[in-house]
Amino acid sequence: MGRVTINDVAEKAQVSVGTVHRAIYGKAGVSKVVRERILEIASELNYHPNRVASTLRKKPLNIVIAFPEPSSDNRYFYGRLWNACKEERELFDSHNCNVIQLPYDDKEAGSFVSDISRILLQYKNSIDGMLIGGKIWSENILLATQIYEDPYNVPLITIGEDFDNINCLASIQSDHISDGRMAAELLCTYMHDGGDILLFGGDITMHSNRENATAFEQYVNTYYPEHKIYKVFGDSADHSIPDRVAALLQEKTEIRGMYSVSARGTMHVVDGLKRSGIKENIKIIGSDLYQETADYLRNGQIQSIIYKNPQKQARVGIHLLMDYLLWGNRPVNQRQRLTSIIVNRANVDRYFPASAELELEEMENI
Repeated sequence: MGRVTINDVAEKAQVSVGTVHRAIYGKAGVSKVVRERILEIASELNYHPNRVASTLRKKPLNIVIAFPEPSSDNRYFYGRLWNACKEERELFDSHNCNVIQLPYDDKEAGSFVSDISRILLQYKNSIDGMLIGGKIWSENILLATQIYEDPYNVPLITIGEDFDNINCLASIQSDHISDGRMAAELLCTYMHDGGDILLFGGDITMHSNRENATAFEQYVNTYYPEHKIYKVFGDSADHSIPDRVAALLQEKTEIRGMYSVSARGTMHVVDGLKRSGIKENIKIIGSDLYQETADYLRNGQIQSIIYKNPQKQARVGIHLLMDYLLWGNRPVNQRQRLTSIIVNRANVDRYFPASAELELEEMENI
């Protein structure tokens, strides 16, 4: 086994990393009972914090978090990433971190470049770490590559996407191949009376969408070749998608199943079915869980959701970055793929209670 980390202690004690840190270093904010339990677990695991590195660091850690701004279409997936960052405020505060939020416009190629360039100039190359996610244009990939290489040399973790040309500390995302295969198996099982399939493959410039859609199509073609697949692609912000879905449903009357690889695309697919006026029983598999898709499940408008848990993706990335910055622990696996969850009407309340209010609040400084 590798060296025990503060994350291992926190996981076994079922507390946050910040709580473990305060307990070990005798800081306020931890009850006597909790402190003693944490110290006992740390001793049991033979955990030895790097006290020298911790005590020598007097200046704050400057950490940039750059995800698409959580508004409009982006609130479904990226809003959850920002929520995870807010949930980790205790961890950042306990380690004297200055978190620089960078909500950029992923629909404009120059937005990320201009914003991050401004931050690097402002902080005179004193950025200690970065987390980025979202749609990265070619210009952004070039800059991100430069950030990790000289002269910046900033540890970089990417969330939700895989970027072939970026040398990062770690890439955290769902297992897109597994997601596509699970969706294919589910949908074809639901379609026991036969019929064709409409696949909304999302934005093909994004690695996650391409990998998911390709895995879905390959699985259907291999194990359920009797189902013909018709495909619709497009950026989820493209409001013409519901009309294109409706037109295809009206033209290809044998379609009895639909799958969307993206969160926003799920709403487009459902909207397209409504606009088509078709009353046939069409089974739908969607992506990610939020208020609208939870309601679709409860109302029987869709049958299942492939829940990629973006908040967990962000939390894993944050903890890996902090573990590296504080203790020098480099992630064992550079490419980390998290297993998605299948959610349907029977278990939706477990992951999204009917009384839940998960809409993103107005952004605050972390």
